[in-house]
Amino acid sequence: MQLPINWALDSWQLTPVFQSGSYTQDMMQSPSGTYYENTVSFKIPKYTYERRQFASDLSSLLWAVLTMDQNGEFLLMGSSEYPMRMTTKAVSGADLSDLNHLAVTVTGKSPILPLNIAMTT
Repeated sequence: MQLPINWALDSWQLTPVFQSGSYTQDMMQSPSGTYYENTVSFKIPKYTYERRQFASDLSSLLWAVLTMDQNGEFLLMGSSEYPMRMTTKAVSGADLSDLNHLAVTVTGKSPILPLNIAMTT
């Protein structure tokens, strides 16, 4: 199968992520055509100096994200031509949902839909 983008997976680093999070995809129109804005969000609990430094190091990387939805479908988004980028926000508050954590968001725009990946065991 010919992929419509240039995959350079040998130069990418796999970083495990937590089981809870969210994924959204917005279809946008521009004068150049349709593109998709993909966003993956998750939390890293217990905000510490070491985790802040780890997140800072990761934020300089270009990302491809493999995620699994509630139906067991795997989606691969991001590539060497259309990478995703990571941002973080430190959160601490009185509400239970605002307990000490890093809120992480990985976003990217691409003219193609994320690829459905068949995972076999």
